[in-house]
Amino acid sequence: MRLGCLLAVLMPFELATWVLQQVSGIRLSNDTLWQWVQTFGQQSMKQLSGQLQQLAEGVEPMLEPLDSTALTLPLIIGADGVTVPFRSSPGTASGKIVAARNQNRDSSTAGSASDPLW
Repeated sequence: MRLGCLLAVLMPFELATWVLQQVSGIRLSNDTLWQWVQTFGQQSMKQLSGQLQQLAEGVEPMLEPLDSTALTLPLIIGADGVTVPFRSSPGTASGKIVAARNQNRDSSTAGSASDPLW
């Protein structure tokens, strides 16, 4: 159920059911997936209501702990509960564009923090 709901967040229900079948072998209708999303959505709203009620009563929410790897990353972006490193090396802008730009340059200066990104 969880994988189907996560897929439905990222793509239309029709495509999500097809991808779910390709990945897991589970075949279901678009309506069934829609019902799963509705069920989890209602559960999430109940949980949120309870947390907001506790906050109104002065109870601070518990912080979610980060694992040791995430704590050492220079910058991370969280999206829908998923934590993704933004830069793999502190002080550099890594990626295909940067690598292509640095191909013909001296490797001792390539990718330094002072290099422009364009």
